[in-house]
Amino acid sequence: MPENVEYCEYNTNPEATLTAIIVGNSYAMNLQYAIVKNPTFRKVILIYALGCPFPYVNDKGKGHCKKAAEAMKRLIGEVEPDIVYLIQGYIGYMKKRLENNWKNNWKFKKWNEMFQFIQKHSSAIIVNQEQLYFPYEVGKEFSKRKSHGRAFDGRMRKPVCFCF
Repeated sequence: MPENVEYCEYNTNPEATLTAIIVGNSYAMNLQYAIVKNPTFRKVILIYALGCPFPYVNDKGKGHCKKAAEAMKRLIGEVEPDIVYLIQGYIGYMKKRLENNWKNNWKFKKWNEMFQFIQKHSSAIIVNQEQLYFPYEVGKEFSKRKSHGRAFDGRMRKPVCFCF
């Protein structure tokens, strides 16, 4: 494993059939036990790098992150898990709006490439809420509409940031 990459493999339930991989930055470490305790999984693999976003972005002073992201991607391709959990936090560029020409935006391209890769090698991708940005607060909007007896459809019709 590259420098600064943490790797842990859990053989959880021999009766189960599903495999999961958890990737991301240090936030992935915080959720690992909740996923490991799920009896649905036969095996759970955690791979993360402190302070490193996945997919890799050209961050000055974080050259080790490129190797970490490559290791995460390689592992997903080799294992071909049933579920990939992409868990990260504090990624500033994710909170900024896309430019008008969003198809040429580097953020969109990087994420789209990564989601397509994961989709080829996995059945499902689960992303923490911080990765997707809704134009409204879902909880507040649901409560407001429910209290007024109005229907609520929280599906995103147009992506504000990144969707897959």
